[in-house]
Amino acid sequence: MNLILGSEVQEFCVNYLDDLAIITRGTLDKHLEHIDIVLSKLNKAGLTCNLQKCEFICKEIKMLGFIIATEGIKTDPDKIRAIQEFPAPKKIKQLRAFLGLCNFYRRFIPTYSESIIPLCELLKKVCRFQWSGKEQKAFDFIKQQFINTIQLHHPNFSKPYYLQTDCFGVGMAGVLYQIDDNNEMRILGYQSKALKGPELNWSVTEQEFYVVISCLKKFETYLRGSKVLILTDHKALLFINNMKLFNGRVTRWILYIEQFNYEVQHISGRRNIVADVLSSYPPDGDLIQEDKNNSLKIAYTEGEPNIELIEKFKSLSVYQLQDSVSLAIIEKPKTLNTSIIKQNNKLKRYNLKNDVLYYKTNLQEVIYLPKA
Repeated sequence: MNLILGSEVQEFCVNYLDDLAIITRGTLDKHLEHIDIVLSKLNKAGLTCNLQKCEFICKEIKMLGFIIATEGIKTDPDKIRAIQEFPAPKKIKQLRAFLGLCNFYRRFIPTYSESIIPLCELLKKVCRFQWSGKEQKAFDFIKQQFINTIQLHHPNFSKPYYLQTDCFGVGMAGVLYQIDDNNEMRILGYQSKALKGPELNWSVTEQEFYVVISCLKKFETYLRGSKVLILTDHKALLFINNMKLFNGRVTRWILYIEQFNYEVQHISGRRNIVADVLSSYPPDGDLIQEDKNNSLKIAYTEGEPNIELIEKFKSLSVYQLQDSVSLAIIEKPKTLNTSIIKQNNKLKRYNLKNDVLYYKTNLQEVIYLPKA
C-alpha cells in the first residue's frame, strides 16, 4: 500500500494495511482534492473501495479501535462495552484475555499500571490462581475506570511540551501536555508503570530519573526536535549534567536525554498533583509505599519554623557540656579521663566558638552534636 500511494500523499493520508484515513487542514475544496488524488492512485493500481465501509467528509472516524476526531483521540464505545461486560476470570487464560483487552486502551487510564497489580500477581508461576475479594475489587475498579476515560488531544507542533513526572514507593507516572491559547491544559498522553525487581532498590534520584527517561521514550515521536519542559518535584534532577557517573545505567540515561531539547524545572510537591496522584494511589485508595531498610531518605518541605528545635540549638553549649566526649575536648585534658581523649585522635579539627564546639571537615565546618 505504501508503494501504491507513494510519498507525496503522506502529508494528508495515513494507512495501516488496507485502512486509509485522509485528513485535511483547510477548506472543503482542499479536502475533496486530497480524496481525488488518493482514489486516482487506487484506481491506477486496480484497487476498489467498499462504499459500505467508507465514510466521507466526517469530523470523526472510527479506525483501528479508536475514534479520531478533530479535537483528539477517544476510545471506541463498542470496545469499552466489551470490557464492562467481561465476566470475572476463572482461570489464567481468561485473565490474560481481559488484561490484553485493557492494555489496548491503557493510554487513556492514568492509574492503569497500579490498578492491575493484584491481577498481575496471579500471572506469576509461583502463585496459585485463587480469585478472592482483593482481586475482585481490583477487577471492578479497572472496569469502572474505563467508564470515565478521557480524550487525548492532538499535539500542536508550534507550542512547547510539558512533561510532568513523579515516582513514589513502587509506582511511577508521567503526563505529557501542552498549554493552549486559553491557558488551559491539553493532555496528550499518560505514562504509568509499577516498579519491580531491582528497580525497587535504586536510590530516589535514580528512580526519579528513570521516570523521566521512561516518559521520553514513550513520547519520543512527539518530543524529538521540539522544546520540552520537564517538571519534577525532585530537586536533584536540576543537576543532571553535573552528576558524577558512578554506574553505566545513569551514564546511558544522560547520553539518551541529550538527544532532546529539554529544560528541567523544579516544582513543589503541592503543584505536582497529577503525576503524584498517578504514582502514589492504587485501586483500593491506600497509599502505595514500601519500607526500605538501610536507606537514607531526605525530604525538602516548606512549613512553619520549629520553635522547640530553635530553642534547643540556642542551648547547644549546655548539651555539649553534658556529653563526655565533647566535655573532654572543651575542658583541660589533665583533669579528665585520658582514655576518652584517645578515642578522638583528630582533636586539631575541633574549634570552640561562642562556647559552641565545631568540627572541621575537608569541605566545611559543622556543629558537633552530642549523642544525648
